Amino acid sequence: MYKQYIGGKLAEGRGAVVEVYNPATGELVDSFNGADASQAEEALNAAAKAFKANKFRSMTERISWLAALKAKLVENMDKIIELDKLETGKPHGEAVMDFFMMTGTFDYFMEEVRHVSGESIPDQYGTLGGSYNVVERRPVGVVVAHLAWNYPLLMLSCKLPPAVASGCAVVIKPASDTPLATLFIAQLCAEAGMPDGIVNILAGPSSVLGPVLNGSVIPRLITVIGSAETGKQVMRQGSTSVKSYSLELGGNNPCIIMPDAELEEAAWAIVEYKFTNAGQVCANYNRVFVHADVYDKFLALALDVAKKYKLGSVPEADGDVMMGPMITPEARARALAMIDDAKAKGARVLCGGGIPAGRSAGNWLEPTIVADCADDMRLFAEEIFAPIVAVTSFTDLDDTLQRAINTEYGLYSYLYTHDARVIAKCFETFESGVTVVNNGAGGGNVPHIGIKGSGVLCGTSAYGLDSYYDIHVFRIKT
Repeated sequence: MYKQYIGGKLAEGRGAVVEVYNPATGELVDSFNGADASQAEEALNAAAKAFKANKFRSMTERISWLAALKAKLVENMDKIIELDKLETGKPHGEAVMDFFMMTGTFDYFMEEVRHVSGESIPDQYGTLGGSYNVVERRPVGVVVAHLAWNYPLLMLSCKLPPAVASGCAVVIKPASDTPLATLFIAQLCAEAGMPDGIVNILAGPSSVLGPVLNGSVIPRLITVIGSAETGKQVMRQGSTSVKSYSLELGGNNPCIIMPDAELEEAAWAIVEYKFTNAGQVCANYNRVFVHADVYDKFLALALDVAKKYKLGSVPEADGDVMMGPMITPEARARALAMIDDAKAKGARVLCGGGIPAGRSAGNWLEPTIVADCADDMRLFAEEIFAPIVAVTSFTDLDDTLQRAINTEYGLYSYLYTHDARVIAKCFETFESGVTVVNNGAGGGNVPHIGIKGSGVLCGTSAYGLDSYYDIHVFRIKT
């Protein structure tokens, strides 16, 4: 059923068999033949050929291709959501959210590409009208896109629509843990009439496909959603030629809660986000610093919120909030090791902290809150990526800010306060691409951007669309 999509054709993989397991049950969902290295080469060549043939097609045509694909997505919504649930273990509501974030991102890029334009720059040494310097944007060419597993549908829409809308051709590699929904969408690309080679989708082991896709001289842009280590590896492999990179990587995101914060709102926001997708979200709260004056009250409020969470897919009672499993047994084992490390170094586990009773099958972990964390604990030193709220108290803001930025990462920073002086100080000190104050909301039209070890450029918003263009300058003397 699941085929590789290369040059407009669905093809059986020629590589090793890929097995996909349901994280909620541990059962095999399906298996298929993965792509091999030669098929990765074929996909790159197909994309290069398609770009050359289609780079002068109109914007209206490109948008129509995406609109046709989006219509197929909506038509097959139930099937796509079911695959998303099976391969990620998401509760139904979270899979539905993933689907609509995907279609919303299609809508955004189909509209945003209409606003891409150039400009005329006057020569600082020339006379008015004596010459013109015209700047325009042109598609970079072939793009290789590596997707993360935590939101397979959203991840796809962060790469496919901007690549096609801008006039590029793209080779997409979904994560090996969650390739099924993406491969099904490859079938929909064929049905929607996407021009041959404009979109290519390959699934298989990263160890086989990564070196070929990244090491080729064909791609002009490599874009990644994944861990910091993945980003570094991709850049090493891509050093065979000069390429652009758009890397959305991990984070060790700090959160500071001041005495004047709206504590109930902060507790709800932090616990809800930490347990959404079982905490497997790169922008999530990682290190929560709570002022000593409100520390105990915050912990009590956070515990009240945590008690509302149930494991599974369907709420058992009004007010229940559902949480799914972690993605793999290895991911859960890492989370349990982090909890053990914290306990051994003096932290208190206020709730959860283990494998829930009756959930031996699958990769379940209890919703967990750990208090009295310290910088030498793995929960504070590493990205958690699990349903664990890690908290500590503080008294000195300046010292805490230095602790907050003492990390290789720079994705998100969070702050809860109404003091303008504190907001200004934190904003100027935080070393992150995004600073969020009092749970401010964002969306696909807002840059999701990391600095330091958390990324290069971004993959959302108009700023993300810029990555798919080269800047060309046309100079003429009149």
